[in-house]
Amino acid sequence: DGLGGAATSIADDWSSLVGHARLLFRASENWNAFVGLSQGFRAPNLSDLTKLDDTSAVEIPSPGLDPENFVSFELGSKFRRSNWGGQVSYWYTWIDDSIVQSPTGNFVDGTPEVRKDNIGDGHVHGIELEGTYRGPRQWSLFGNLTLMEGSVEQLDESQGFALTDAPLSRMMPATLNLGARFQPDGARYWIEGVVTFVGRQDELALRDLTDTSRIPPGGSGMLAICSPTRVAN
Repeated sequence: DGLGGAATSIADDWSSLVGHARLLFRASENWNAFVGLSQGFRAPNLSDLTKLDDTSAVEIPSPGLDPENFVSFELGSKFRRSNWGGQVSYWYTWIDDSIVQSPTGNFVDGTPEVRKDNIGDGHVHGIELEGTYRGPRQWSLFGNLTLMEGSVEQLDESQGFALTDAPLSRMMPATLNLGARFQPDGARYWIEGVVTFVGRQDELALRDLTDTSRIPPGGSGMLAICSPTRVAN
């Protein structure tokens, strides 16, 4: 379905040659470091091209979109000693032609009209920490922390439709997982419990600032989630 109930037809194809390189340096039996560089490619999906939706904004179909392209760099280290283990890594991704939602300046029954455009050049980077401890009596503790930040260019209607850097849409906030696991030696079953702490997310993309039907005004607050104990074999 297209605008005004008119039938639409879209035919297109995309292709890309991407590469990946990774080096591993083994400093000792218990410690190594790694570095990597990779490319990514995402073709527009059917929703990007044909979506006709009315939530906090009226989104119209956007045929003719180009693919998104990414280049990612990663640097990190792993170690293991006795009952301890851990990993730290830093990554940075360059974003080219990201598909972002843009205002058209029109209104439909008082609701702003938007469409998708390949204008989102930008970046996202972050750090990941992970640790484990194997304790006595088949108990182990583990945890991981993820922090990230990023922005892409977006059309700011309040600034006369000028391109401006703004946070990525629905970016993951700071997240910490802490857990404990019981697994007898040689057993095929284990019991695990995890607590997840999620930080406040108030770095919102321009589209998210008006999407109050799904995102609270000003962003989300901090949250702690205790998952039920899991048993698996």
